[in-house]
Amino acid sequence: MAARTAPRPPAPPRLPDTFVAAASWEAADTLGWADLELRPEGVDDEAGTDRDDGGDPDAVFDPMAPLNAPGLDVSRCRLVGVSLVGAVAPRSRWVDVVFERCDLSGADLTGAALTRVAMHDCRLNGALLGGARLRDVHIVDGLLDGTHLRLARGERIRIEGSRAVGIDLSGADATEVVIAGCDLTGADVSHARLPGVRLAGSVVDGLRGASSLRDAVIDPDQVLPLGLALLATLGVTIDPDAR
Repeated sequence: MAARTAPRPPAPPRLPDTFVAAASWEAADTLGWADLELRPEGVDDEAGTDRDDGGDPDAVFDPMAPLNAPGLDVSRCRLVGVSLVGAVAPRSRWVDVVFERCDLSGADLTGAALTRVAMHDCRLNGALLGGARLRDVHIVDGLLDGTHLRLARGERIRIEGSRAVGIDLSGADATEVVIAGCDLTGADVSHARLPGVRLAGSVVDGLRGASSLRDAVIDPDQVLPLGLALLATLGVTIDPDAR
């Protein structure tokens, strides 16, 4: 059998050499949501990127209310330590964006488009991304328990070292997907189309809809739990007293 072609890694965000600091959602609106850095007071800049504080004299991001911006268009921005808990931004567009240590728990990004987006050490527990379009998305060390990605579409998606218990990928359709070293306990992949998805090092206990994982690439330690998940899909009962 010919060796499978390894998925291409997601393309990294194309960021500017210098960011303009924005101190609020309103300031970001005024600046057109492009080439911005949003970082609350006291949050360290581990990347050490350059900032131009000409966007706001205070240069400290301090939102007074959750983001409410359906159809928002964001490009070439960096968000560090920003709370987007409960944000309402369906049909939004995020191109060349980096999220670092942000909290998007419960955010409504239904139908959003994410292109060349990187997320490092972010929370997305219960985030709504149903029907989203993901292209070149890289998530590292995230929390995605119960994240809703039903009917999402995309290509070159990589999730690494993340907890994603009960993540909903049902009906998703994506290529060149890698989910490595993650906890996928109880994840739902029913009716998903993820050809060649690579699951090395991930916990796959209690996976629902395992029969949809055609052509998946797994490691030897995943044979038993995936086998049990497949038997459950077929309605097979293992009964030691059935003789």
